[in-house]
Amino acid sequence: MSHHGSEPFDGAPEEPERKIARNKLMRDLLSTTGFKGALGDFPEGQLTKTDEGAIQFAIGEKDGKVVIDFGTPVNWVGMNPQQAAEFASLLLKRAREVARKNGETVSFIIG
Repeated sequence: MSHHGSEPFDGAPEEPERKIARNKLMRDLLSTTGFKGALGDFPEGQLTKTDEGAIQFAIGEKDGKVVIDFGTPVNWVGMNPQQAAEFASLLLKRAREVARKNGETVSFIIG
C-alpha cells in the first residue's frame, strides 16, 4: 500500500497564496493553449519526406505590425482548404484590429 498527500511532506500546511500560485503554475505548464511550435504528430498524414508534422502558431500584434509566431524555425506550411480559409480569416481579422489601433484603414481584394 502507498501513501500520498496534497500538502508538502514536511508536515507544515502550505500557505494558501503559495498553494494557489503553485496550482496556477502547474495549470499553465500543462496547458497547450498558449503553446507555439511543432506538435510532433501527423493528423492528416505526412505531406513530404521532410514534413515535420503539425505546428501550432499564434497570430498577434507587435509594434503596429501583424505577427505570425511559429515558435520554431519554419520553411513552409501546408494546410487543407478549410484551414487555409480560417488562417486567411484570422489574418484579416488581426489586420483590421491593428489598422484600427494605428488609425489606418485596410482594404481586401478577394477573387
